[in-house]
Amino acid sequence: MGVIKYFDYSPQTISISLVGRALAHPCRVKIMELLLERNKLNNQEFADYFGMARSTIHDHLVKLWQADIIHIASEQGATVASITKDQIEKYTHLASLFTFERKDGFHLGVLD
Repeated sequence: MGVIKYFDYSPQTISISLVGRALAHPCRVKIMELLLERNKLNNQEFADYFGMARSTIHDHLVKLWQADIIHIASEQGATVASITKDQIEKYTHLASLFTFERKDGFHLGVLD
């Protein structure tokens, strides 16, 4: 991971940066959608859903947790992700700001 060079970043600037990084991967956006549906899932349930290693899921969950848009805890040796009412409101407000429409010349392999 890169090092942030010293600059007088405001807490808001850092928060926006963390949320942007957290939601920059389609898998993490899908994790959020699953949590909105089910409220609480463990890393094995995510790993089974995505067909990924639990360690990869853990990395994705940590990025979402660092942005304070999910809660993670350890329960019986498993990493469990959950979402609070405040986090749901925060995410749904943010998600409402974005729409996707295909544009000529635009290419994103996962959408093809």
